[in-house]
Amino acid sequence: MTCVNCGNNSAQLYKRMVGGKESTLCLCPACYRKLYPEGDAIDLFTQFLGNTGGRRSKACPSCGTTLGDFRKTGLVGCAECYDAFRDDLLPSIRYIQRDVVHRGKQPNEFAGTKYDMVRELVQEQARVRLELDKAMLDEDFRRQFNAYIARQINTLMQLDASVTLENADTVTASINAVSPEIDAVLWLATVQSGVRLPVELTAELARQIREEVCAALAPQFKEQYQFEIETNRDDILDRLPSKLAELRRIASASADEAARIKAEMETRELTESFRRDRERRDREAAQKAQTELAARKVEMDSLFGVAQAQTAEYQPKTAVRKRLVPLAPEAFLQIVGFWWSHEGQNLSVEELGKIFKRMLTFCDKAANDKDNPILLVDDNITYQDEVKAK
Repeated sequence: MTCVNCGNNSAQLYKRMVGGKESTLCLCPACYRKLYPEGDAIDLFTQFLGNTGGRRSKACPSCGTTLGDFRKTGLVGCAECYDAFRDDLLPSIRYIQRDVVHRGKQPNEFAGTKYDMVRELVQEQARVRLELDKAMLDEDFRRQFNAYIARQINTLMQLDASVTLENADTVTASINAVSPEIDAVLWLATVQSGVRLPVELTAELARQIREEVCAALAPQFKEQYQFEIETNRDDILDRLPSKLAELRRIASASADEAARIKAEMETRELTESFRRDRERRDREAAQKAQTELAARKVEMDSLFGVAQAQTAEYQPKTAVRKRLVPLAPEAFLQIVGFWWSHEGQNLSVEELGKIFKRMLTFCDKAANDKDNPILLVDDNITYQDEVKAK
């Protein structure tokens, strides 16, 4: 209790006869002596609680406040004091309050409902702000990771562009050495985000937001990196034999013919590079649109009071590639013809011999048949006798 006169000091209750009627005064001792120097009032706490008479005061087992402390200040130390001093306090409370049960105003049902509505609204606004912070951090990490992948792909393209007949083995080994695996958790731990989170966020909450975003992105980044690097690396390795064959043609052709072949090769490589880059950018644009759509959905949910946050499901990276399926043996004639016109005719006899090894073996058996030998007649074919001792 505070003194009603000075408003600063702890007060005590005094009983005084004013105008023939008994009145209760809530004053500190200093104000009481100043206002009533005759001092004929009765200290109610002394009256009801009595004097300890030098004996050890009863103490609250929870906070340690003693009955003597209460007599001096008129204040209890905690809620447990009411149980510890129950027998001593009830007479005083009954006299001062005229009862020991609260019979004042109670919040009505609408007030409680309104409080719940306000609390839910505040919680929803905090959740939406948190989701938007996560979305901004997510977008920034994706942008930096896509730039990192582009740099790795450019490294592969530079290796492909640097290949010559002299360094073919070295460059091929370097391309094969490019691993499609990445420790996405380590990459996310070292990257610095350019997003400025709200200043009212505590350091602990900001750290928690980053950890949650990184935990969700790590498996996605690992899959994306493997897909992008593996696809580009395998495409380069698949085209490498044809490129080397064309380089050999350039080396053996005349100057004009070599310039023509080189120009055609560069045009094809440039077209292929543009195609791969366009596909990668299309995937990045689709990914960014999906992230922005999820962020807008969070905002719309908050406007309409939707309390459940729905996270956009991650769609794994996929690419549709056509695979040729022969339906009849005759289809292989067309397949071999197509392959020959686009790649086979540019290969050396040694390379073709490795590819057609099984067919060459069949022709050798036909030529050495004792009963009905069959020899192929063509200007580009000759037979050599091999002598084997028995």
